[in-house]
Amino acid sequence: MWTLGSEQEATKKLAARFAQEYLIPEAAELDVSEDGAIELLSKMGEVGFLGMGVPPRYGGSASDTLSLVLALEELSKGSTSMALSCLAHLAASRAIVEGGTELLRESLLPQLAQGTRLAALTVHEAGCGAVSALIETEATRQEDGYVVKGSKIFATNAAYADCFVTLVRTDPAKGPAGISFLVIEKGTGGLSLGGHHRRMGLNGTGSRELSFDACRVPPGHLLGREGAGLELLSTVVREVALPGMAAIALGTSEAAFNAAVRHARQRTIGGEALGTKGAIRDMVAEMSTLLSAMRSSVYSAASSTGTIDPFQAKLFATESALRVTDLALQVHGGHGYSSELPVERYYRDARGLKLHFMTSEILREAIAKRALAT
Repeated sequence: MWTLGSEQEATKKLAARFAQEYLIPEAAELDVSEDGAIELLSKMGEVGFLGMGVPPRYGGSASDTLSLVLALEELSKGSTSMALSCLAHLAASRAIVEGGTELLRESLLPQLAQGTRLAALTVHEAGCGAVSALIETEATRQEDGYVVKGSKIFATNAAYADCFVTLVRTDPAKGPAGISFLVIEKGTGGLSLGGHHRRMGLNGTGSRELSFDACRVPPGHLLGREGAGLELLSTVVREVALPGMAAIALGTSEAAFNAAVRHARQRTIGGEALGTKGAIRDMVAEMSTLLSAMRSSVYSAASSTGTIDPFQAKLFATESALRVTDLALQVHGGHGYSSELPVERYYRDARGLKLHFMTSEILREAIAKRALAT
């Protein structure tokens, strides 16, 4: 068992109440359309979830990683999509905290922390997949800033965002050392969004394609120094995105498990509760065991004294989430395969978590590389 501090307990309870009151009633509709997503994200900002990790002098709460994880775990029990949108916003905000000029921080972070403006982290491209070092979007330096040309895909929050923290190539001759981050604001000339493509799951996240056609970006919107983009991305992914994704996988799995337990208790066949059947009890036992291991892994990765690194936590949690949600659906039988119950949505959303913020294959490669180097 993990011992939580009073502020961490308060964060967890607040997120649980928020999910119960605002997210669960809207989750099914969010899976069909994005109506109401911006309003829900704004409410998250009012409560303080969008300012986690932002220093108090910029309007945030400077929450530790474990508090962030606890909040995302509870929010994902209400809506995996909204939890992922929250995380994408937090990751983009963290990049500005780490690399922005003081002027940029002062102009953007208070609004981002309060939810009056929303952010997206845009990295992936059609030609590079999830390999960030292979991006092709270029930012050419001129006297008055940068001119950006290129495109991005699978940009979470793009439909909602007011600013886009965008990975670009500022010096093609330098390879990975020539990659940087720029903040590109909504309304910039040449910036356009693609249409809404319905996916298997995670349909409330505002994911879009982005096109940059000679977008002019002020020099003060560079994050950090030129060429430090991959270094900054690594920090954001390791300290925010991976623990956050693991937490979302955990919360989604807990929601599926709770639904399966309720069904096993309430559903009767031949006058006997479904939960008395040996096959069902085996599935419940496996889910419970996986959840305990996931929780320990996720909390450990988010703790300053933990022994599990975020790469391992994200891999284990997202892989396990697919197993837990599959078992939960199986407990429901044919009822679980119906869209009238949320368990099939948990399964579809869980499948997408293996693809976001580093795929399972990339995580395995990174983990193996470190292990073999020792």
